[in-house]
Amino acid sequence: QRETEGVRGNGVWRAGGINGPVLQLRQMKELEQQRDVLWHGLEMVDRARRWYHRELQGLRDRQHRGEGRRLPNEVSRKSQRISQLEAERGSLVQRLLDIRLQR
Repeated sequence: QRETEGVRGNGVWRAGGINGPVLQLRQMKELEQQRDVLWHGLEMVDRARRWYHRELQGLRDRQHRGEGRRLPNEVSRKSQRISQLEAERGSLVQRLLDIRLQR
């Protein structure tokens, strides 16, 4: 089927019966849902980052007290994970900004 478009009254109509304003409203709702998902993702990344920072500080504290030989490796892994989470956060922020710019 070929979609037919034209102008009817104040809006654009299509053969399927969906006019421009209705289509725009649907698209806006989808963008809002995407925005909400991205914000939720950012909140999760922030919570995880704070947890890793607390864990990292705890490891540093234990390291200073001389407990365990594996702590430097754990600190290194935790630091790498924090960097990864911060990169993911940056990516999510960029996606959120891109969505805002599409409006």
